[in-house]
Formats: sequence, structure tokens, C-alpha cells
Amino acid sequence: MVPLQPWPWASAVVRDLLQVLAVGVLYATVFRLGNSALLIWPFFLAVGGVYDVLINSRVVAAIPHVEIRTLVLAVLYAVVAAWVWRRAGATAGRPARR
Repeated sequence: MVPLQPWPWASAVVRDLLQVLAVGVLYATVFRLGNSALLIWPFFLAVGGVYDVLINSRVVAAIPHVEIRTLVLAVLYAVVAAWVWRRAGATAGRPARR
């Protein structure tokens, strides 16, 4: 015999509340890291697009060599960030052009 739950909808409510709490924490984190509410929309637009394509899509084929591609992309991002940082430091001592 299956025991009956007094509130069969309770698990759905708790799940929804936890999901809203998690989204709120993500919004707060993006706001705090960027110090701007304007970052929330483009950040989660990109995250949502990636989620839809990689998780929800049934048409996407398997991506070969995911680990290697991720590492190469991370190294490229680091190289570009270092180049921008170094370039900004090199021009910091120069007087502004008029």
C-alpha cells in the first residue's frame, strides 16, 4: 500500500522555491562581480542560449575533443587578457593626446 502525502503539491512548491532562490543567488553574484545590474541580462542570455543548445537540444551532435578545445580556448582567453593588461600598463604613463 502506497502512503498518501497530505499535500501532493508540496514537493513542486519546494522545488520551485529552491529554483527561484538559486536564480536570485546567481543574479546577486553577477551584480556583485560586475557592480552593474546591466550585466545580468547579457550574461544570462548567453548562459540560457548555451543551456538550450547543449542540454535541451536533441539535434546537437557530440562534440569531439571537448576537453582539449576548452583548454585551448582558456589559454587563448588568458593570452588576450594578458595582452590587453600589458598594453593598458604600457600606455598608463603617457600623457593624453589632444
